[in-house]
Amino acid sequence: MNGVDQASVESLAMNQCQNEGGTQCKILISFHNQCGAVIIGDGKINASSAATIAQASEDGLKVCSAGTTNCHVYYSACSLPARIQ
Repeated sequence: MNGVDQASVESLAMNQCQNEGGTQCKILISFHNQCGAVIIGDGKINASSAATIAQASEDGLKVCSAGTTNCHVYYSACSLPARIQ
């Protein structure tokens, strides 16, 4: 992860959530060298990862729509590989 460990990144994410007013912050997914998406629907939340945002979103939407309505992508991002020499 190019000198940054997973625990540090997750701690940063928790701090950001809490600083923005989050009261029930938790890590749903952690990924590197791929993309992730957080999907929410009526009373349900899930996360998935894949090679692209489109695939992660599609996979997460399938899981969500199997059990609830109004599913949509709440957040998505990629952690692309970094070249190290």
